[in-house]
Amino acid sequence: TVELLSPSIPTITPAPNAVICVGSSTTLTASGCDTGVINWAYGTNTSTGTTLNVSQAGTYTATCSITKNGVTCTGAAASQIISIINPSIPVIAASSPTVCPSANIKTTLTVSNCAGTVTWSNAQTGTTLSVTTAGSYTATCAVTTNGVTCTSATSAAQVITEACPAIAIVKTASAPTTAVGDKITY
Repeated sequence: TVELLSPSIPTITPAPNAVICVGSSTTLTASGCDTGVINWAYGTNTSTGTTLNVSQAGTYTATCSITKNGVTCTGAAASQIISIINPSIPVIAASSPTVCPSANIKTTLTVSNCAGTVTWSNAQTGTTLSVTTAGSYTATCAVTTNGVTCTSATSAAQVITEACPAIAIVKTASAPTTAVGDKITY
């Protein structure tokens, strides 16, 4: 009798088109190859086993190979695409480098280079921040794709200093009363 080996196509989890944050990793798990061996291929690399730890973008494939009586058969491949989210570091610009709380003079910080949600170092969100006190301000950019949120590195600090306008003090002197012909001595 001739036995027909028919390896199944593995199922890879997480689901296809998974995303991870730059600098992190995820584990791919292949199932459905109970009597064989899972073979992974990614780029020029290969690996065996039911799990594979990945930290780079690319297409990862898994096949099921069954060996019997010295004959190995390999089934069709299942694919998994991994995308990396790498949010840009925000760039902060100030409408003025100074504020004066006593004169109600403020500045506005504006972030560029963020395609997501900006969070400021004072926990406020939005692409602009109205500043009334001196200090050092930074921001991060969070981008969400397929339910995964990745946060950028912290921006360079924008330092705001306090500088209030000088107040002119006018001092008037009162002159003594004199009459015509009075002698004034200095």
